[in-house]
Amino acid sequence: MKFSSHELIELTTKSGGKFSVNSINESYVFCKKLATLHYENFPVGSLLIPQKFRNHFYSIYAFSRIADDLADELIIEGSDIQLLALDNFEKLLNSKDYLNKNQGNPIFVSLHRTMKECGIPPDVLSRLLIAFRQDISFKRPVTMQDNIAYCHYSANPVGELVLRIFGLWNHTTERYSNSICTGLQLVNFWQDISRDYTKGRIYIPTELLEIFPILHKDNLQDEKNIGNFHATIQYLCEITESYFTDGKKLIEHLPYFRLRIEIALTIEGGRAILRKTKRLGNRILYQRPSISVIDMLLICFNVVFRHSIFRRKYGK
Repeated sequence: MKFSSHELIELTTKSGGKFSVNSINESYVFCKKLATLHYENFPVGSLLIPQKFRNHFYSIYAFSRIADDLADELIIEGSDIQLLALDNFEKLLNSKDYLNKNQGNPIFVSLHRTMKECGIPPDVLSRLLIAFRQDISFKRPVTMQDNIAYCHYSANPVGELVLRIFGLWNHTTERYSNSICTGLQLVNFWQDISRDYTKGRIYIPTELLEIFPILHKDNLQDEKNIGNFHATIQYLCEITESYFTDGKKLIEHLPYFRLRIEIALTIEGGRAILRKTKRLGNRILYQRPSISVIDMLLICFNVVFRHSIFRRKYGK
């Protein structure tokens, strides 16, 4: 489902414009349609998610999807319009108008119900909006810690939202969830280098140029200027793998079998992309890694034999 600029602006209004709904069921239908027609790493369409939780996943995904579109699809309008739209979106997030009524903007009718039933504070979702604002006013990271800080806003809230829906968010699960989400965000940085480079976005920290000097760094896609790029991408992939190694411990703390499978699939999917990225080396500047049928079989094999999906080591 793709929206025009005008439609996106309508979805930042209290009424939702032409998308306005008159019941909680209508809002869930809108969010489900949006989520299942266009989802990425968020497990909104997965049959592994129990039916009783799915509407909550749909509403949170719809919020994230539209916020992302506001940051990316309004480029022709200028950054000021994008930032204003995100500000209006955040006002609806913090509004009390949806608590006792089921009319208006379809995203926030359902989202506020989800927030209430799952104990989700607004600041978790606000962090996602901070990340989108950073995307609009992109600044190349100087250190790896700059990327990790970005992950705190862009990726880690997703894991927290999933665990809050299941009632499993605590100090222990927080650490492992954040590791998985940070790893996934870093994987996205490295696999999308060829795409992001053309948009003027380079997530390779400038400090690495001192360790792995890259000749003519402003023209990386000229093959003769690549220099030590291969060593750079190998180094970045090794750092990223360490987050998955730490985060996989989360599975041992999850009481729901299907959720354990979902998280294991997410981790192994990220690792598969990471392996492909490492193998591509310099070619990652021109080619994006893809998952084959054989890769999918390997992912399933690793889910069964590398993770504790059939038993829990901790908790009740």
